[in-house]
This record gives sequence, structure tokens and C-alpha cells, in this order.
Amino acid sequence: MTAILIPAYEPDMILAGYVRELTASGYPVVVADDGSGPDYAPVFAAAAEAGAKVLTFSRNRGKGAVLKDLYRHVLAEMPDCSAVITADSDGQHAAEDVRRADELLRRGESFVLGVREFRRMPFRSKMGNGLSRFVFALSASYWLSDNQTGLRGFAREQLPAMLRVPGERYDYELSVLWYAALGGVPIRQLTIQTIYHDNNAKTHFRTVQDTLLLYRNLARCNRFGVICRGAALIALVVLDAAGLAAGLPWAAVLTAVWAAEKLAGLALKKTVTFRGLPLKGALREILYSALGLAVTLGLAAGMRALGAELPLSLHWLIGRAVALPVRYFACEAFSKMAVSRAMSSEISVPK
Repeated sequence: MTAILIPAYEPDMILAGYVRELTASGYPVVVADDGSGPDYAPVFAAAAEAGAKVLTFSRNRGKGAVLKDLYRHVLAEMPDCSAVITADSDGQHAAEDVRRADELLRRGESFVLGVREFRRMPFRSKMGNGLSRFVFALSASYWLSDNQTGLRGFAREQLPAMLRVPGERYDYELSVLWYAALGGVPIRQLTIQTIYHDNNAKTHFRTVQDTLLLYRNLARCNRFGVICRGAALIALVVLDAAGLAAGLPWAAVLTAVWAAEKLAGLALKKTVTFRGLPLKGALREILYSALGLAVTLGLAAGMRALGAELPLSLHWLIGRAVALPVRYFACEAFSKMAVSRAMSSEISVPK
């Protein structure tokens, strides 16, 4: 049995119709009222009348906090539930797409991500998603065509780990993807309908505040990688200034610094950031980082062949900067190949 979980804050009557459509398909639906207040009591009453179980919270705590409470409810109160699908309360996620995600979960997928068509998004959503797609790919070495979608399916065994992911508001959903990517959880991308009502005018996503929160949390997740990169650059500056690298093969020095940076960063992620959670995506991160090293060494070799023997720290900076888009497009290309293979078995579920 798959349960549909809907976090809701100040929804309109679209919610009741959406619940009715889902329950008509046989799904148990749990709606969480994230402190919407008495003015919205009739909406939640209509959702309950349509067949949903409504959990009510007295104050608004954020989407991440409510999702965690919904997962706890499933683990504690729904022992027959083998999977969950989260959906937004504003009708953006068609019931047909929920059924398609459910079918993939029934076929053994552990994490299904409903991705919208980028070209059909409103301009504001398109810009925000495009930037987060770039930053996420470089941070997690994992390309997702839509990392801000709320339609997600999880096998039950994934829920305890989801409870340990940091974040209380919209930042939580991006953190879940980051932990899943680096934790080695296969994320099955499923193309869904792109539905916006009134050009997404009723969204509660605060463009500036929540975007900053997203990237702040992502930076905190990846803080040890940033610290180790900074330490590697400082080490090269010191080597340049003290002349300690003179007489040594420059490529070997850059490679040794890269290896020390990467090993230290992964060790810190494993022991501190993941706190015992699996870090099975480490090999993929090492491979994409090695691609960046290859770009750095290739540029340095070309510049030196042309007579531009810069300090190693400058070669490092230039190479790493050029490697960013190279790593991104390589990550995108391999991900699209995997998505293309998966689409050959994609399911269309009748209404």
C-alpha cells in the first residue's frame, strides 16, 4: 500500500478535489495543516470529508518539519504502508502522475522524483531552478533536471534516513536530494505534467529568503568540501612563496594536493556530515573531481608549453574555474543517458 502525503499551508478548495481524486484511486491520503489558522478550517474539513486523514499543527513550522512529521506518522501508525508519495496541496501534481510514480515504486524503485519540463515553467521558477540545478550538480556530482519538485516517492525503508536529514523549511527538500545522491540512493527521474495555476501566484515560496536558505543549507552540507578546497589553495600558495615546489614535477605536486583535498573532504563528510549514513556516492564524486583535475593539468601543460609558467596556485585557480562547466556538462550528459535508458521502461497508467 502506498500512502499519499500532502503538507498544506493556507490551501484553497483545490485541495478537497485533489484528495477526492486520489482516494477514488484507492490511496490513503494524509494531509498536514501546517498552522494555517481558523480561516482555513473549512478547507481542511472538506479534505477530511473527501477521505483524507488531517493532522493539524497549531503553528507554521515549515514544509520540511511537516514532511518529517508525516513520515513519523507513517512509520508509527501505518504498518501496512510500503511506500509514500509526497504531493503539493495546490493541484500542481496530477493524480495520473501520482499513479505513475506509484507503479515505479511497486516495481522496486526506492526513490522516484517527478520532474517537470523546464521550458514550461514560469520565468521565475525557470531561473531559480536553472541556478539550483547548476549548483546542485557541482555540489553533489549528480544532475537532476528538476530539484525543486514536490512530487517524490520513497520506499518505506528510506523514511528513517529522511528523518535525519537537516532542514525545516523548503531547504529540507534540496538537502534530501543531496544526501540521497551522495548516499548512493538511485533517484529515478519521472517526467510529469507541468501544471501552474495563475502562473504560480499562490506559492508560499519566498523568492529571496527561501532561495538564500536553500543555498545556505546546501553550503552547510558541503562545508567540508569548501574548507578542504580552501586549504589546498593555501597549501599551494605557501609552496609557491617558499619555493618548496621548485625542482619537483609540477603535475605530481598538483595531483598530490588534489588527492589530499579529496580524501580529507570525504573523510570529514563521512564522519561528521553524514553521521553514520551511507556515503556510497563517493566514487562518483571522486570521478567527477578527477575530471576537474585532468582539465587543470591539461591547461597547465598547455600554458607552460606556450611559455606561461605561472605559480602553481594560479594554475590551480584557473584550472578549477574552467573545470566547473566541464564537470557540469559531463554530469548532465551521463545523467541524461541514464534517464533515456530508464524512459524505455516508463509506464503510462490509465486514469
